[in-house]
Amino acid sequence: MYELIEHTADVGVRSRAQTLEGAFSEAARGMAALMADVAGAPLTIERPLRAEGHDLESLLHAFLAELLYVSEVDSAVFPQVDLRIAGTGLIGTAMGAPLAGLVIGTGVKAVTFHALSVRQEGDTWVCEVLFDI
Repeated sequence: MYELIEHTADVGVRSRAQTLEGAFSEAARGMAALMADVAGAPLTIERPLRAEGHDLESLLHAFLAELLYVSEVDSAVFPQVDLRIAGTGLIGTAMGAPLAGLVIGTGVKAVTFHALSVRQEGDTWVCEVLFDI
């Protein structure tokens, strides 16, 4: 599950899941939802992902920044990711759709470190991230 967070001049996503990988995946899905409406669009593009950080927050930042970069290069949006996190590194695969033919949403310029957090609340992982738009 993800929800959008209101913030002056930025927009954010708060994701929640039972696993850390799930929370990262939901954050990616939230970012994709900001960029375009992919409901019903076939996910025909597959890209490998790899990211490293020095802690979980920097890993989330690196992961989303890499996904944003791939989105820009491929002119696509990637609402689905399959990840494996080990320590402060991750590998995975992103599945997406070309932007052509989609209803375009908010242009995400960058992933920010402002208010970035990754934490466990009981048995739920929560990620919060703001995007520069």
